[in-house]
Amino acid sequence: MKKILFFVAATLVVSAASAKIWRVNPHPQADADFSSLDSALKADAVHRYDTLYLEPGNYPYSGDYVRKTITIMGPGWGFKSNSGAIDLSTSANIQCGQFVINADSVCIYGVRVEGNVTFKEPTTSCRMEHCYVNSVMGTTYYSSIRENYIYGDFTMDNSSYPNRDVLVENNVIIGRYFRMST
Repeated sequence: MKKILFFVAATLVVSAASAKIWRVNPHPQADADFSSLDSALKADAVHRYDTLYLEPGNYPYSGDYVRKTITIMGPGWGFKSNSGAIDLSTSANIQCGQFVINADSVCIYGVRVEGNVTFKEPTTSCRMEHCYVNSVMGTTYYSSIRENYIYGDFTMDNSSYPNRDVLVENNVIIGRYFRMST
C-alpha cells in the first residue's frame, strides 16, 4: 500500500513539475507558440497544469468550453495615471459572448473578458483574479473570485447545484448581485 501511495504522489509531483508556459500573441511577428487562444486551448501539446500566457492584444474566442485544467494568464489591466479611467490598451482581451469553464482547477489571472464568464455546473477549485469581465455566472465549489472588476451582473446561484465554499472577495461589481446558494 505504501508503494502505491508513493507512486501516485511521485506521479503527481512529476506531472505538475513538467508543466509548461506557452506564449500566445495574435501578432505574426511576435514568434509566439500560438497566435490565438482557440488554437492554444485545442492543441494536443498543451497539457494539464500548463499555463497560457496571453500577451497584450485581442483574442477572438469561438465560445468552445475550456476543458483542460490550465492557467490562463494575461498582463493585467489598470488605471490610466491620475485620471481614474480604466486602461485596457495593454491588456489581453478575450472577445466572446460567453467564456465557459468546464474543467476543475482552471485559473484565470489578469485578462479582460468581453463577454460572460460562466462556470459550468459544477466546477471545483477554480480561481479568477485581477480580471475585467462583463459578468460572472454559474456554479462552482471551493473556488475563489477575487479582486476583479465585474461590469455587469454577478450571478452565482443555481438550485440544482448550490455553490459551496466560494471565496468572493474585494471585487467591484457594477451590475446586480444575486445571492449565492448555501
